[in-house]
This record gives sequence, C-alpha cells and structure tokens, in this order.
Amino acid sequence: MSVKTTGIDELQAKLLALDLGIQANARKAVKDGAEVFAKALSENTPEYTDGPGADAVHLADHVALGAVTDKTGDISVDVGYDKETGGYAHFPNSGTSKQSPQHFIEATEEKTRDAVIAAMLKHLEV
Repeated sequence: MSVKTTGIDELQAKLLALDLGIQANARKAVKDGAEVFAKALSENTPEYTDGPGADAVHLADHVALGAVTDKTGDISVDVGYDKETGGYAHFPNSGTSKQSPQHFIEATEEKTRDAVIAAMLKHLEV
C-alpha cells in the first residue's frame, strides 16, 4: 500500500485516519475474543443440581460481557458474572472450608486461549 502526500497537513490527516482504522479493528478484535471466552465460560460453569435450592439461579445463566473500553490506554472488555451472581462466583471457583475449589474460570482461560487469539487475529491481519 502506498500513501502519496503533498504536505504535512495531509500527512497528519492520513496518519490519523490510519490510526482510527487500526483502533476500530483492535476494538472489534477484543470484542470477538471476549465473546468466545464468555460463551466458553458459560458452558464450563458448573451448576448446582442436587439438594435444596438446586432450581435457583445458576451462575452459567449470568455470564456478562462488558463494553469495549480503553480507559487505561489498553483496549479491554470485562467478562465475568453479572451483579446478581458475581458476588458469590468465587465460592465454587476458589472453594470454601466446606467446598473444594473447582477452578473452572482458570480452566476456561487455559482451554480457550488459542480460540480467543484466533478470533482476535481475524481483525488484525494485515
């Protein structure tokens, strides 16, 4: 790709347009990667199916995907559990004195790493 310019103002305008295009692709890439992870997290989140309250709210039904942000200078999307269930998601994941840790969040991160990267690279190929 060649860029022809006739002055510094035109060069700056073309560089700005290039940067905005790269930012838009980066935001799409991060969003697509987050969607892959969110879907896998929902599938890998264990459900309590036996005993009292087994028909209550399940974490897997409350996986939340935040908005794409760049507040810290890095483009990111929060993926986790919504406000209704997020407060207790760490109990089955990390364990308690009466419940062994299941580490399903970490396992999902490890399992989906390649798929997330592949989804992101679709937007970043030159």
